[in-house]
Amino acid sequence: MLPEERLEKIIALLQEKKTIDNESLCSLLDVSISTVKRDLDLLEKRRVLRRTRGGAVLTKQANVYTPEVSYDVEAEAMAKAAEELIFDEDRIFLSGNGTNFVLARNIASRFRGIVYTNNINIMLEFLQQSPATVILLGGKVMLRHGSMDTDVSPVVANLDDVFVDKAFVQPHGLSLRHGFFINTLEEKHLYDTLKKNAMHLYGIASNGTCDHVDRYHLGGLDYFSDLILAGNTPAGYGEALMEAGVNIIRSL
Repeated sequence: MLPEERLEKIIALLQEKKTIDNESLCSLLDVSISTVKRDLDLLEKRRVLRRTRGGAVLTKQANVYTPEVSYDVEAEAMAKAAEELIFDEDRIFLSGNGTNFVLARNIASRFRGIVYTNNINIMLEFLQQSPATVILLGGKVMLRHGSMDTDVSPVVANLDDVFVDKAFVQPHGLSLRHGFFINTLEEKHLYDTLKKNAMHLYGIASNGTCDHVDRYHLGGLDYFSDLILAGNTPAGYGEALMEAGVNIIRSL
C-alpha cells in the first residue's frame, strides 16, 4: 500500500469510528508502529485528526477534508531529476502522484508549454502562478490516493489524438521477476495510450514501489524505456532494469 493510500485509509477509518488506536492501525494497514505514528503526525499537522495517548480522534475539519499533498525528501529528489528533463515549451502529461505534485510546484513559474493532466491539484498549481497552457482531461471528479483526479476512461479517449513530448507517470508496483504493476485496468489503458502517443514516457519508481505487486500487470522490466529511480531502492533493481535495456535516471 502506497503512503497516500494509507493516509486515505486512516481518514476513512476515523470517519467511520471517530477514534482508533495505534495497534489497530498497525494490524489493519500491516505496517510498523513507527509508520503509523509518522502518518498520524502528518494528518495532525493537516488538522484532520488529534493525537491521543496510543491513538487518534477525528477532528471536525476532517468532515470537509481537502486533500493536501505530502512532499517528502524522496519525492523532492525524483522531481528534481524529472525537472531537468523538461524544456520550457514542451508538451507534457503529468499523472497524479506525489513526485508530479512537487514537479508541478517546481516548474510552474517558468514553464511556458502545454500541460495535460487528469489531476486537479496539479492543474491548480499551474493556474496559480504559471504562463503555461493547462488542459484538464477526463470527466467525473474522484478523490483517490489523497488527491483529486478525473475519471480515467475519458482521459484515455481525450489522449487518443494528442501527442506529447514527455509524459511522467508512477506505477504502483515493481517486481524483479514480473516487472511493473498498476492498481486499475483503466490506468493500464492510460499508460498504454501514453506509450503510443508520447515521444518519451518516463516511469517514476519510488522505494515504496519496489517489491510490491498490485492488481494488474502493466508489463515487464522493459515497459518503460526511461525510468526515474529513487536513490534508496533495494539492491538489484538498478542492475536488473539496465540489463533489460532501461535508461535509469537516478535521483540523488
